Amino acid sequence: MQVILGMFSKSKHVHKQKRGVSKSIFLERHGEPVAGGDVSGIYEVDGLELLTLRLTQSGGEGTDRDGTFVLREVRRNGALLTATKVYPDGRTKTLEGVFMDLVTRAGKTPEDATTTRMRGFGAVLDEPYAAAGGVFMDRVFFARR
Repeated sequence: MQVILGMFSKSKHVHKQKRGVSKSIFLERHGEPVAGGDVSGIYEVDGLELLTLRLTQSGGEGTDRDGTFVLREVRRNGALLTATKVYPDGRTKTLEGVFMDLVTRAGKTPEDATTTRMRGFGAVLDEPYAAAGGVFMDRVFFARR
């Protein structure tokens, strides 16, 4: 779980000065696991992609960009979820991720940074996701609606 949380961490502190004009950027981001409770719901990536999950005692079901699926071999260990997605045509894909609060501190300096929290699901993809502009991602944060 810590490895997956680490994939969503980022730290940046840049201060540049050119011709008397200074520019500063401060950013820290990390995931905090959210264990327990009902995690069924709709998750979204910036209005581009949806993931719906409904977990039950015997498995679950959902939808993603590839269609509807049934969840088999579901394992929850605190905030960590691993399962196999089985599509109607028999294809299978791995679902692995962590339910988390993505905590972001951003501003010009650490002193003026504000903190925001976004609850969601950080998923590790078994196939790279091709986003607009030719960017390939191996992990995606789905914000809970």
